[in-house]
Amino acid sequence: LGLLAQGEYRVLDAQLEEVVERRGALEARLERLGALQSANERRLRELARRGEALAGQLAQAESAFEALQAFAPANWRDIRGNGSEAQKAAERAQTLWDQAEAANAPGSGGSVEVAERALEQAEAELEQAERLLESIAARLAELRRAQATARDELEAVEAELRAHRAELARPEVAREVSSAPDAKLLEAERLLMRIRSELGADKPDWLTVMSQVQHADRLSDEAQRDIRSERESMGRRRRLLASERAEAEVALARLARFRALHPHDLGSAVHAGLEQAQDAFAEAEAAASSLETLSDEELANALEAAANRFERAQRLADESFAAAERAL
Repeated sequence: LGLLAQGEYRVLDAQLEEVVERRGALEARLERLGALQSANERRLRELARRGEALAGQLAQAESAFEALQAFAPANWRDIRGNGSEAQKAAERAQTLWDQAEAANAPGSGGSVEVAERALEQAEAELEQAERLLESIAARLAELRRAQATARDELEAVEAELRAHRAELARPEVAREVSSAPDAKLLEAERLLMRIRSELGADKPDWLTVMSQVQHADRLSDEAQRDIRSERESMGRRRRLLASERAEAEVALARLARFRALHPHDLGSAVHAGLEQAQDAFAEAEAAASSLETLSDEELANALEAAANRFERAQRLADESFAAAERAL
């Protein structure tokens, strides 16, 4: 009013603009705080609901921990104290909830922003309590599942091992497979012996039992895959040998027929080439005939060597045939 009376219109205009700006900022803040207060009320209700559910979970966890006493201590030692820690976290959450409720109440003089921070801390405490209690329930369920299924799974793995051992004992399999599958089967069998011993205890360590059963099962599967893979590799070598032999036979027969048709038209080099190819073929046949006395790695190497010899015989025959055609 003083500025208006003095005619200081420019200064007056600037100050009026600042008043409007501050009023707008204040209205926006009041609106935000009102929305925050409403959001806090919703979070308070949700946390109250979770707190009530947590009270029931605490009671269940106490019963679950009593049930865990029937199992070997090694199976639940790592979660000992989780129930009491969850109780403490729940109590801290309740204290923070009370503080948030008081700060958020209309007309209390409290700060809704303080209430928001308290609610965030209370939620973190509740989440921690829930995780601790879930670990107890999950461990009990895991142990009961192991107790109920371990013996059946053990017998299933034992049956698999017997089947793989019987397959490996077949002469046609044993001579084509290395010692690797046998070593894995032996390791699995030793594991199962230790498991049988553990099952005789008053309180078996079910988690270790299940872990070892699963490990034995993996070893059994790996042994089976190794047997199949090594036999397939040996089969590929045998097929390659048969293919190289057949191709060499065809090449030699073609060269022999060509020489028979042109006995006087070919030079001595062609005749020598045929003899050299025939000698290489005979060496390959001799190498192939000794395969039945070999096994495992020696057999694999011998199959490859014999196939290479037949391939050499074919190459020599093809080279001599090409030379014979050029000589005509």
